[in-house]
Amino acid sequence: MVHTAETGALRFSGRAFGVRPTVGAMRSLLACLLLASPALAAEPAAEARCLVEAYPDFLCRADATAVHRCDGAAIPWDDGREKDDWTRFTAPDLEDMFYERYPAADAWPPAPTTDPGRVRYEPLFELMYGATPEAVREKLVPVRWFGTTVRVTKVNGVAEKLRLVARDLEKLPARHRRFFVETAGTFAWRPIAGSPMRSLHSYAIAIDVGVKHSDYWRWVRGATTAAAPPPYRNQFPREVVDAFERHGFIWGGRWAHFDTMHFEYRPELLCARAR
Repeated sequence: MVHTAETGALRFSGRAFGVRPTVGAMRSLLACLLLASPALAAEPAAEARCLVEAYPDFLCRADATAVHRCDGAAIPWDDGREKDDWTRFTAPDLEDMFYERYPAADAWPPAPTTDPGRVRYEPLFELMYGATPEAVREKLVPVRWFGTTVRVTKVNGVAEKLRLVARDLEKLPARHRRFFVETAGTFAWRPIAGSPMRSLHSYAIAIDVGVKHSDYWRWVRGATTAAAPPPYRNQFPREVVDAFERHGFIWGGRWAHFDTMHFEYRPELLCARAR
């Protein structure tokens, strides 16, 4: 019997043992292996499956311990380290991205006490969108946005999804237009303010809109530390948020450290909240 670690498969050879094992013996051996190694029996986390569904060009399968890239490399699901909030934010594993569940669509008005989606495993985004500004720029395409043009990545269909968002926003009442017709931009290779981590604007999968009518936790007088965000504020209507979330973009207004102008393409989180 040979156990192959990559596939978890069992291979029996009658020649190796001098006999051909019976079906009963095979079942007994398999049962013993599963008892001795629970990881072989465990299913991948639902969130890991969401990653594979969200990014099928890069992630091909998941098991109990890893998400497997389509080039054959494995990304560990859990690095096994205990983390406080700051460590989870600055040195996450894949599992940490789902530490806080993104709220359901009907959770309105927002009253966030956590920051679902602010934890990002950077090597995954570098793999998909590019690890340098030059690599990201090579994949940018134009998207018409209410009288102007923005540039976002074509990877994972992000540009096409943003076009669908614009289509849905166009149908909203005129009173909502002030929240989205003006944009503060998409691609900008930079860190998150006050953090060593890269903003998802760096990968051209984020857009800021309606800045004049938005709220940002750092703009609140006295809000100087990430440990204690100020009281929540928001002016954005639900209909605008729904248009983005419908096509895979999460909203910074669902964070305790609120950033209501900000939307980023994270379909894995919207998948996970439905499971």
